[in-house]
Amino acid sequence: MGCRWPWTWTCSWPTTAAATPRAAPGAASATTPAPAAAAATAAGRVSEVVRAEATRLRALLADVDRRLAPLLADKSRERQRQKLDMKKRINLPINTISASRSQVAAKARALQEYLGAVRQAGDPVTFDFAMYLTAQKLVQQGESQVHVHPDSAYPIAAVMVALIAQSTDLRDLVLAHFHRICPYIVPRYPVKREGQSMHQHKLDLGYVVVDEDANALETEEQYVERMQGIMTLYAALIQSDAPPGVPHHPFGVEHAWRWLANTLNNKPRRVTPTLLLAMLEHAGHALLARYGVQFRKLMQFIIEDYFARMPEECRGAVARLELFLKNCLAAGQVPPFPARDIPP
Repeated sequence: MGCRWPWTWTCSWPTTAAATPRAAPGAASATTPAPAAAAATAAGRVSEVVRAEATRLRALLADVDRRLAPLLADKSRERQRQKLDMKKRINLPINTISASRSQVAAKARALQEYLGAVRQAGDPVTFDFAMYLTAQKLVQQGESQVHVHPDSAYPIAAVMVALIAQSTDLRDLVLAHFHRICPYIVPRYPVKREGQSMHQHKLDLGYVVVDEDANALETEEQYVERMQGIMTLYAALIQSDAPPGVPHHPFGVEHAWRWLANTLNNKPRRVTPTLLLAMLEHAGHALLARYGVQFRKLMQFIIEDYFARMPEECRGAVARLELFLKNCLAAGQVPPFPARDIPP
């Protein structure tokens, strides 16, 4: 991008566990094997690196929830007014992100300056709340905005990467919220427990209640579409360019490679081909640029091996994914999604 990011803000989030070492950018390692090879030799497994990272992020978010509980329970007029004002100050710039590099820079700067001001005020709980709200609202755009307008993923992801490039604490909160609302991003596949109702199991899978009076959940079609929007935003984040002056992407394409390895290690579900298409449509060009022949082999593997394992009820989604993969292989390229190029 051609805009400048005048960030100077840093902060220190109180983590609950030591961070899991991250794979070196671009490297397929013993813990992050080439996806096709992993799928062929280690079906049904999720790597220990991924499992440990997911556990760390889940513990982090649970700890933040615990620290924020007294603030959220405080119904005094002053606290209620303060919380409402904070939500407005954070929600407004996020809700008005548009496809313009200048606007992306302005929204990111507004959020950075507000978070910096809250931190300088000296109340740790209030700062926790501001960080939590920012991460939550950014990630929720995947299910509220991106699933309806996929093009919007790119400016939102650009704001997101500008912020998390300056704070590993905010990065961890963003990833933890992604994991919370879409378990497939880990990837995690909750198993129905003995005695558990189907309603509760669907809640574990990330279904949302659409009618509180009737305690009714969204339909499967609505659920799959919402998961697709979240994955689209996640993929847009991974493939986005690092802001000028930032030498390394804070959450780069190696995480798409790791996600593919672990997803292809698991039995496909009804939602799997839709999520694979979202990842490959939006991050496939970056994966091909980084992994070359290995990524081409992965696409061929999905067609020749993985499709045969897909559930019968998702044949429509499989057909769309197959068409995409065959077109890419025939052309020898994965074109970037048109909306990736954000205008000035």
